[in-house]
Amino acid sequence: MDASTETVACNQCGSCDSQVIARGTDREYYTSDDVYSIVQCQSCNLIYLNPRPTAAELPRIYPPSYHSYILDEAAGSRGSFITRMRQKAGARRFSPVMRHLKARETIDLLDVGCGNGWLLGVFKSLDPKRIKTFGVEISEPVCEAARKLGHTVYCGRFEDINLDRPFDAVNLTHVIEHVSDPRMVVRKAYEALKPGGVLVLETPNIGSIEWPLFKEGNWGAYHIPRHWYFYNRDTIRALGEVEGFSIADWYCHPGPTHWVWTMHNVCVGKDAGFFSRLGRAIFDPVRIFRGGLVSTGAMGAFFLLDVSLMALRNKRRS
Repeated sequence: MDASTETVACNQCGSCDSQVIARGTDREYYTSDDVYSIVQCQSCNLIYLNPRPTAAELPRIYPPSYHSYILDEAAGSRGSFITRMRQKAGARRFSPVMRHLKARETIDLLDVGCGNGWLLGVFKSLDPKRIKTFGVEISEPVCEAARKLGHTVYCGRFEDINLDRPFDAVNLTHVIEHVSDPRMVVRKAYEALKPGGVLVLETPNIGSIEWPLFKEGNWGAYHIPRHWYFYNRDTIRALGEVEGFSIADWYCHPGPTHWVWTMHNVCVGKDAGFFSRLGRAIFDPVRIFRGGLVSTGAMGAFFLLDVSLMALRNKRRS
C-alpha cells in the first residue's frame, strides 16, 4: 500500500535544485512498498529524503512495534545486555555535557523524542539531586509510560507544543533527522533554553567512514522512510549557526545499530539463498534490540569494527 508523500525544498537554503544520490524502501517495518529517493542540495550540500511521507503518515511509519517505543519492555524488566550497554553508552555520551552545566544548582533537562523515558532515566542517574527530567513524545501511550517512570512529559510534536518553562539543556538525540523542519526545531530549542543553556544534538553522520561504501541505498542510517535529513560536520554547523548556536564540542562515537541495519539491507538486496536467509536472521533490524547471544555478538562485533575504523582514520589524519 502506497503512502501519501510531499515534495519539499532544501530546509537549509530553500533551493529546489537537487540530485538523487540514493534510493530505497522500508526494509525494517515494511510500512509501504514505496521507493524513496535521497537527494543532495546542489546549493548547500544538505542531504534529505524527497519526496517524503506527509505528517498524516506518521502513525503508519512509526508503528506500535517501533524499537524506541519497546526498548525496555521488549527486553524484560531487568533489561537485556544490549539495553544495559545502550544505557551506559548514553551516560558516557552525556557526561561531557555536564561539564558545561556544573555551575548550575539545578538542571531542568528536556529530552525531545523521549520515547518511554529510558534515556531520561539515564540522564537522571548522572546527578539525581540536581537534574529534573522533562520529555516530549508524539504517542500518548508512550508518554504515559514515561510519566509512570517519574518524568514530566509533553505529548505532541515538539514543533507544535507550548512549553511552560525554560530549560538548562535540551537534548535532541536522534531527533533532528526525523523532523519535517530542522531549522524550526533548532530555533525552538534556542528559544526554550535559559541564557547560557546547552543544546545536545546527536544524529547519523554522512561524513562517517562507511557511508561512501553504502550510500546508494543500503546505508542503515537512512532508516527509510523515517529519517528525513542527513548531516555532516559542515552542514550541522551551518544549521546551528543560522539559528544562533555555536559548536562547543564535536565528537563521534561507534554506531553498531546502524551497521546491523546496513548488513540487513545488503542481505535483503541479495537473491534468496542460504547465506541471504542467514544474514537476514543475524541482522534482524528489530530483533537486534531484544538481546540474546546472536544480537549481542553482532552488536559487539560491529562496535569493535567501528572503533577500529575510527582509530585508523584518526591515525591517517595525524
